[in-house]
Amino acid sequence: MYLAGLYQEIFDPDTGEVTLAFAIKTTAYSNITIQAQHHRSPVITPDAYIFQYLDPKAHAQHLTAFYPPPSAEGFQAYQVDPIIAKRNCPLPKDDPKLIAPIGDILSPIL
Repeated sequence: MYLAGLYQEIFDPDTGEVTLAFAIKTTAYSNITIQAQHHRSPVITPDAYIFQYLDPKAHAQHLTAFYPPPSAEGFQAYQVDPIIAKRNCPLPKDDPKLIAPIGDILSPIL
């Protein structure tokens, strides 16, 4: 499974520091994200289509086929600690506590 996204290297001319920034592309809500009271779903690109999605010659019209809300089948949603969104999160980025469920696990409405 691949999540569609964008990234960019941002150069700070004052410090010479290069920072990587990214965003996960989203589409309309799905049966799982609506239960989590979230109005968007990530764009999920199936393994079999990843090279078509990444093809630099692909036209925007072709890529829109990847943007319908994903099927919620096989997915679960749960709340994680909001500290993960903090710019200065005190935990290491690979700390498993950041993605540990802190609420009920939601299954999709099928």
